[in-house]
Amino acid sequence: MLAQLAADGAALRAAAVDLDATVPTCPGWTVRDAVEHTAAVYAHKATIIEESLDAPPKDWPPEFAFDDVREFYDEQLHRVIEALRTRDPATRVWTWYPPEQNVEFWVRRMMQETVIHRADVESAIGRQPAIPDEVAVDGIDELIERMLSSDDPDFYEGTPPGRGERVAITAAGSAWTLTLGPAVASFTREAETDVDVAVEGDAGSLLLAVWNRLPYSAVTVTGDEAALATLQALVAAATQ
Repeated sequence: MLAQLAADGAALRAAAVDLDATVPTCPGWTVRDAVEHTAAVYAHKATIIEESLDAPPKDWPPEFAFDDVREFYDEQLHRVIEALRTRDPATRVWTWYPPEQNVEFWVRRMMQETVIHRADVESAIGRQPAIPDEVAVDGIDELIERMLSSDDPDFYEGTPPGRGERVAITAAGSAWTLTLGPAVASFTREAETDVDVAVEGDAGSLLLAVWNRLPYSAVTVTGDEAALATLQALVAAATQ
């Protein structure tokens, strides 16, 4: 995971050639916005790990001072990789996921954060990254289990997950079925048949689709596409 983080982090940086270019996958963002956002995320997580915090950093964010956002990004990427690399994964630190309060959680989260934001920056130059199946499947699983299926209503920003829509997702030999209930979303790790809509396709494209970075026309959809609109809204609320 650290190797994937380093590789995708370098690819993101290499793609940031025009800071003023718009980012098609994130309407309203420029490449500068995407690079600065990702660097700030790295700084936040590095601070948690370096200081072995058991709660989120206080008075965050600080006033970051830099002349070149790409240099700031380089520094924070190096910093978070070093923090993750030099700590025992079992070291206890704060995370937003109560069942897993350790450095290992952030290794996975930073890898997946970088996969998605690499795709954002590369979309500005008309390119879609090749995402290994193992990484893409892991990313879909993380999104479904740790974000979409939270039992904390604040995680959805007060937005009900749905009205019972059921969505089956299949990629690279793995499968999930999401039930978007009115109080909480739930899931199983299998492709059930009694669903409103089924989605399958290349794992990398499917990861970007469920993260609202590609249209679902990039994969195969069978059934009621209105259920996908509910899923898209839930993703938007749960990943702010």
